[in-house]
Amino acid sequence: MDVFVKEAWRSSGRWTGAYVALQDGRVFRQYPGWVGNLSSDGDGMRTYNFVVRPWYTKARDANNQAFTSTTRVSSLGAFHVEHSAPYWSWDGNGFLVSMNVPIHDFSGAFLGVAGTDIKMTALNGIVRAIKLRQSGQAHLYHKQSGLVAATGQWTPDPSVEFEPWHVTALTYGGPGTPAMQLYAECADSWEEEGYMITLQPTLDGKYCLAATV
Repeated sequence: MDVFVKEAWRSSGRWTGAYVALQDGRVFRQYPGWVGNLSSDGDGMRTYNFVVRPWYTKARDANNQAFTSTTRVSSLGAFHVEHSAPYWSWDGNGFLVSMNVPIHDFSGAFLGVAGTDIKMTALNGIVRAIKLRQSGQAHLYHKQSGLVAATGQWTPDPSVEFEPWHVTALTYGGPGTPAMQLYAECADSWEEEGYMITLQPTLDGKYCLAATV
């Protein structure tokens, strides 16, 4: 994994590295390596159990087709990717969004999970670059939790903030304008309070991209 990940990781500050967790033998490998949780039992063995962590179980239980010996590279985009809600990282990487995929052998048997953590600062740069006329704004939030991953109205400061903003903390057009809501659906467009609001699902339907003009 080091050979595969090292150069890409060195050339970009947008993600924290990559990891692979295999259920047989309870093998967990991450690049670049870091200490993380040092809790251990009486014999000095690490007690971190990745097979019960949400990032692992959600990817494991995803309804995903299995790789086979005839899988084509062109079809890789059809495979499920589990995107987490935004969260504050205890290891000093600030706010992150995890992306995980299940690993199967050629027979379809589940082997483990591979993934990476994307920095919210990188997502912010992408979303802020979306230009919608002169006054338009774009926001990216997790559909289920309503937690914001990217917006021009909030610059995360992980040194003093430990929770991402909720979408209801955003407004249609900045200070003094109506507050946004956590909408039940994310595939619509309508006019409200003098603004045009457009919602579109993204990131395998786990996130909503909201545009206000």
